[in-house]
Amino acid sequence: FGSSIFWNSDIHCTAGAMAPTLADDLLFRCLSWLSLPSFSACSAASKQWGFEASAVFAHLLCWRAGRSLSKAIDLPILGQPGTRMVARSCGHVAACIGSHRGFVVLLADPACEVGPAVRSFMLRVAEPPQSSRAPGVNAESCSVVLEEQCTRHWPYSVVSGNFPGGLVGHAAQGSMAFFPDVSPCECRASDMVQSIQGKYMNILQCGGQQFLLRGWNWQDEPVYADVLSLHDGGWLRLNIADLRDQISQLLQLPNGSIDVPTCSAVSSTEHHFVFHIQTMSGGKVAGAVRLPSAHGGPKSLRDAKLTSAEVSFVRRWPPEHSISLLGSAHEHPVGDALMLHGDWCCESGLRLCILHSSSGDVDCVRLLPPPAAGSARRRFEEYGLGALDVCLEPGIVCGCGVALMQLPPPSVVLWDLASGLVLAEYDPQPSNPCGRPRALGVGGALSADLCHVEHVEFFAGGRWRTGQISAALGVEDQLHDDVCQIVCADGVVVIVSRSSVRRAFHVEAHDVSRALHAEADDASFETQIAISPERVVLVGQFHKHRPDGLLHVIEFGR
Repeated sequence: FGSSIFWNSDIHCTAGAMAPTLADDLLFRCLSWLSLPSFSACSAASKQWGFEASAVFAHLLCWRAGRSLSKAIDLPILGQPGTRMVARSCGHVAACIGSHRGFVVLLADPACEVGPAVRSFMLRVAEPPQSSRAPGVNAESCSVVLEEQCTRHWPYSVVSGNFPGGLVGHAAQGSMAFFPDVSPCECRASDMVQSIQGKYMNILQCGGQQFLLRGWNWQDEPVYADVLSLHDGGWLRLNIADLRDQISQLLQLPNGSIDVPTCSAVSSTEHHFVFHIQTMSGGKVAGAVRLPSAHGGPKSLRDAKLTSAEVSFVRRWPPEHSISLLGSAHEHPVGDALMLHGDWCCESGLRLCILHSSSGDVDCVRLLPPPAAGSARRRFEEYGLGALDVCLEPGIVCGCGVALMQLPPPSVVLWDLASGLVLAEYDPQPSNPCGRPRALGVGGALSADLCHVEHVEFFAGGRWRTGQISAALGVEDQLHDDVCQIVCADGVVVIVSRSSVRRAFHVEAHDVSRALHAEADDASFETQIAISPERVVLVGQFHKHRPDGLLHVIEFGR
């Protein structure tokens, strides 16, 4: 610092005369402007610099300290083989901000005795005891409690998951209902059900509200939308034509021509409706309106007053900008921002952009590939990225692979959002590959004595199959339990392990060794991931067509 002069409120002193506490505070503030790649250089400068740098980056380094532990939790509902009242996903997971190390889990239950339902659970991960952090102390798993909080009923014919904010039920004649995940206090699962009538072009979740877009047109006409409060049922009517008009102006090129949109998408964040366009020139145009609160509004849409929505931003980015290079990107709301990302690239990783809907500012980063020695890189290269989530407060991106046969614990990678560096990786141990030890069948259960089971029904090759167990091969190794051979009704011979439930490998009877060690994705399950700032990650592997799945709790920094 030399002889620089520092000012702090009414304190005026030179660097040589500063008290140690003031000097440490100023050093901490200076280092806090740096990113994680600077940590090594700062730590090597001096002992004091190393101490302050460790304090500056403690919110990131704590995720990689110690080791990572996981725990598998089987879902308490298992749909019957004939059940097909689920679309996209049977469940939903979300971090519960107001609950320390807590998550909300929603699970569809179409066969409930009272009527079609959605069951809500609170999952809490206990803090590890201080003794488990000491060297030589063995703490092999997380302490997890899954508590059912409520059951919500609505006469849906199909229920859909894998949407931001909760599950959506659909009934006859176009009616639908939304099952929110988190209560307004954000400390427990919601117990509300909001039914919606009418035809809408898009229905989006915006925090504690539902945004219902009636239509979109580029003519000089109103663009109407409705806003529904999910917590008290209040309604609000909007005209967002101002957003349409300002976006249209940005589509006009300097030569007077129109940069024709090639694709467009509507999205939502906690407080905004976002409309973004990819243009013929390769550029990107986006805009957002801030939604007024419908809380306390009329309980009937007919009584709601029409108002206009304030445009928060409208911007255009050139073709060479990172957000433009994403093209038709995957999107996911993260608080009041929108996460946009491309597909996984084996060589370069993943391009990701965070679009802040209140200002239009964009944070761009490329997430680097994980180390080649771990399983995550191989699984990402072979099957792609299964799910991605961002926690903006500590600045961490969390990703995992797709669901694999037998639903083993997934590979999970944490990145620093500012630099794209890999912070930590959870690499499942091959000694415990099976996430689900139990098995079900029709006419009997796969048990230790496999010969007593005659008819079984299992999901393989994208559809349900029935067959007979023709032989118990009795093969055991460190990776699998007993193995049986099943002859299906269509003549296909399948090798199944006792712990594979209804998932099976398509192999010939003589190719038992490949069946035991093969690894394949399971297209009948989709993956969701949620991250808590308290160093806990929850991965949900949910069946796409029936209530079935598995939860994996992964705790970092133990």
